[in-house]
Amino acid sequence: MTSFGQHYVVPMISQYQQKHSSVQVDLTLAQRVPNLLDEGYDVSIVLANDLPDSGLVSARLGSIFQYRVRALAYIEKNGAPHVLLDLVRHTCLHLMTPSFVLDRWGVRRPERAGNREPQAVGVHGECCGCDGRRHS
Repeated sequence: MTSFGQHYVVPMISQYQQKHSSVQVDLTLAQRVPNLLDEGYDVSIVLANDLPDSGLVSARLGSIFQYRVRALAYIEKNGAPHVLLDLVRHTCLHLMTPSFVLDRWGVRRPERAGNREPQAVGVHGECCGCDGRRHS
């Protein structure tokens, strides 16, 4: 959430405060889902596929798209995946966040015959933590 917050939330807060100068904003950017009641937050923006049922009011603000990219040197050495299931035999780098499942990559296909469910495949490889360090 920290990169998203810096790029999108901070400028929006600035614009909001220009219009509503009496409102004070204390912003916390973190790589975790806060406990709103215990920690005293009024509002939280969470990047997650789903939220656990908390009894609190929530609204989906939008969608985030992820891109799968590959290095040319890796493809030359290991070959290119052509279909989603090919990823099972490749070493993948995961971004570790508390909100997303690490060992499955989903792909939402264009709507076909009313099916909008994403396809997902189990992947393996190194994990890259929120701090940028690699974890085995």
